[in-house]
Amino acid sequence: RGWLIDVVPFAAKILEAAKGVTVFSSSNPWIRGLLMTLAELYNLPDLKLNLKFEIEVLCKNLGIELKDIEPSKLLHKRQKPRLDGNPDFNVKAPVAAQPQASSHSGMQQQASAKAPGDLNSIPAETVIPNLAAYIQINKSLQLFQQQPALARVVPVAVDRAIREIIQPVVERSVTIACNTSRELLTKDFAMEPDEKRVLKAS
Repeated sequence: RGWLIDVVPFAAKILEAAKGVTVFSSSNPWIRGLLMTLAELYNLPDLKLNLKFEIEVLCKNLGIELKDIEPSKLLHKRQKPRLDGNPDFNVKAPVAAQPQASSHSGMQQQASAKAPGDLNSIPAETVIPNLAAYIQINKSLQLFQQQPALARVVPVAVDRAIREIIQPVVERSVTIACNTSRELLTKDFAMEPDEKRVLKAS
């Protein structure tokens, strides 16, 4: 659970380093098996887009087409992971119940009373406080000239993008920092008999 966010980029970098090596070409059974597994992962429903992007970039760097790789058939033999709260997958939250018609019409009237281009009218709290104040939209863009009301949607889209990427990025950064610290400690204090000094250095 949550391992693909680290394993897929790691495997992609290892395979990319084998580019140009005759022994480790795409026809190598070991390399072919890994590519087939990545192709099967790519076809998983609701897989995070950044993981799919890693696989696409790998295939491009290796000079092969993803569609030409036959996906393996290994994952169906394993237990399906829990998707709820899993950073490897995009799982949409359940849609809340619709309010009554009277209250809905009242909210719609209040929303229509606001200026279409008001960037401060964001329906929910954002990750970054007052996010709309930091967003500047080029007024020369034809899309926003034709539909000025879309300007209110931009902060919401940016906020959702931040929410989607922030958890795996933080988890990955913490994992890398912990592993790096552990390797440095075991290297620099390999002959240190005092456990307290090692703990203090960590």
